[in-house]
Amino acid sequence: MQWDLPNPFITKVTVGAEHVDGLSHANNAEYVRWCEATAWAHSAALGLDVTNYQQLDRGMAIRHGEYDYILAAREGEELLFGTWLTEVDGRLNMTRRFQVFRAADKALVLRAEWRMVCIELSTGKPKRMPAIFKEIYSPAVTAPEAEKMSEEFVSLTNNSGALKDKTIFITGASRGIGRAIALKCAADGANIVIAAKSAEPHPKLPGTIFSVAEEVEKAGGNALALQVDVRDEQRVEQAMSEAAEKFGGIDAVINNAGAINLTNVESTPPKRYDLMQSINSRAVYLTAHLATPYLKKADNAHILSLCPPLNIQPKWLGPFAPYALSKFGMTILSLGLAEELREAGISVNTLWPRTLVATAAIEFAVGSRDMFEQSRKPSIMADAAYEILTTKDVALSGRQLIDEELLAERGVKDFTGYAHNPANADNLTKDLFLD
Repeated sequence: MQWDLPNPFITKVTVGAEHVDGLSHANNAEYVRWCEATAWAHSAALGLDVTNYQQLDRGMAIRHGEYDYILAAREGEELLFGTWLTEVDGRLNMTRRFQVFRAADKALVLRAEWRMVCIELSTGKPKRMPAIFKEIYSPAVTAPEAEKMSEEFVSLTNNSGALKDKTIFITGASRGIGRAIALKCAADGANIVIAAKSAEPHPKLPGTIFSVAEEVEKAGGNALALQVDVRDEQRVEQAMSEAAEKFGGIDAVINNAGAINLTNVESTPPKRYDLMQSINSRAVYLTAHLATPYLKKADNAHILSLCPPLNIQPKWLGPFAPYALSKFGMTILSLGLAEELREAGISVNTLWPRTLVATAAIEFAVGSRDMFEQSRKPSIMADAAYEILTTKDVALSGRQLIDEELLAERGVKDFTGYAHNPANADNLTKDLFLD
């Protein structure tokens, strides 16, 4: 078995006739009960059982449960349930994860996650955890390690050194594609401004601004780690000022930070809608508005936004119009900026992946980690971004670029190495907004 995290608490279940439904496999509802039994067994082993909960008039209630059913299990098969606590905030919230394997062939059957809140049993209302909950549960937390989720960055194209001493301001660079672009540019000896929100390790997500800064330095670049929320005008302005003061200017801005929620209008809460618009389209306006005075002083300046080519079709709008609007808004702003800034010698482009890219967005917002098998690594976007940033003058400005097509133009013939699983390189899934 390949457990997602080390040292799972494991229970065993044998699928009985009473668990099988009319489709001849274990009914989905049975997994919910089995996960619950496994969680109670783990809690009891740590020192808190249902009797303790009753005595304390406190309990951890499931606020949100997500189950990813991957394979069927049939009568007579033995299943191994592994579980971990992955977050305990010591106040109200706790997160638990599960994996289920078939014992016979070690095939992955299910992944699940519970997000729980502490409640007062007598009233059912949220109530702060008793001290003993924190004392017992916190030491048992197994946080996903950045090195397990952030793969080693390996570029498949050569560096020219053209970005040496150039200052690249990258939003959302604490993980994923932003991190990959930072490391690719760092190999030239560039100055990398890591402008992202994650200053502290997250229980589910890899990387912080400081961990990426360390990687940038090791790769040969100079790093400036700045905690930045791209919705905050004053903070973005201050961060750009700090970057320019430290490195003598800003040569390129990469709008990589993003928010995604694939829901239609009816299902999208106003707060989520506003979040996507502010982090996606508004941030392109804000960074360009604030960075342009610096970029006008630079030689071969660039603004690059990670957003799709305009492909406004009903099939992309009906299922998730709020998200589509935020991403197409980025593209429209970029096209406008390309014309506005052309005479100033500032090149403006958009870049989008041909296929899904193995990032936290795919794992948590689009599907699950299993979709990495149909995805490419972030390095393909980093290599494509590097080609854009090293193109002189405004030769590419205004183009809505696709990573694979641009790299093919620049001579890349074999894309197999970009696949998360090279053995599956011919079975990748196209990204959103591409026909």
